[in-house]
Amino acid sequence: MGTITTTDGTEIFYKDWGSGQPVVFSHGWPLTADAWDDQLFLVASNGYRAIAHDRRGGGRSGQPWTGNDLDTYADDLAAHPRNKQEEQDDRSAWPWLPGSILEQCGPDEWRVRGGPRASMLDGRHRTGQMTIADLARHLSRAADDRTRWKLVWEFLEEYRWEPGDVQPSLLVDEPLLVGDERWDALLAALAEHLAAQHDLAPPAWTELRVLRQPWFPAETQVQRADALARAPAAFRKHGAYLSATDLEAA
Repeated sequence: MGTITTTDGTEIFYKDWGSGQPVVFSHGWPLTADAWDDQLFLVASNGYRAIAHDRRGGGRSGQPWTGNDLDTYADDLAAHPRNKQEEQDDRSAWPWLPGSILEQCGPDEWRVRGGPRASMLDGRHRTGQMTIADLARHLSRAADDRTRWKLVWEFLEEYRWEPGDVQPSLLVDEPLLVGDERWDALLAALAEHLAAQHDLAPPAWTELRVLRQPWFPAETQVQRADALARAPAAFRKHGAYLSATDLEAA
């Protein structure tokens, strides 16, 4: 275990187990390196060097306001000392290992090819996919709206990396109420908006989450005017006026 400091001064925590050809594990939001412990142990026990880090913004790594994007996440990985070993043929996991290293033996079991099986402790390790119901749970625990917006943007970033045939399934389960009707309505608007991109009807749970009074999250009059003019249909329907410009930026 250790930390590295990136060029912008952010500390990145990492685990580095075993020795041999490195295998790099990179988790999805909002997990940490601990999500890979079973696989790290399995790989390190079979003659590989297993490395996993806490992505910036979470876990034991620094939590800067900037740099929370895929390009910077890749730069953070590149800063690890393992990359100085240029003669090594690194293998990376996002969010699973290549079949040349691990193979799945059952719903909760993996093994290094030719090696023993290892059971996984938690079903979340299977996919790393975040659903809108998962997002709601994190929103309910967030300390302030600034943190909530950051969680929404990170969810959208992860969502857009999922295969098109998987994306609709991440919207189906009804989220628990966040404790603020504005955010409950926004989640409904977001789910309906994303479903419409696949020409699908909105999930059934979204129907009743409509604000009686419109909500304009933007801080300035100019931004609110833009939201009034450009909010997508699903957001207008649910009373959460979020500008299409903001969604595109996310």
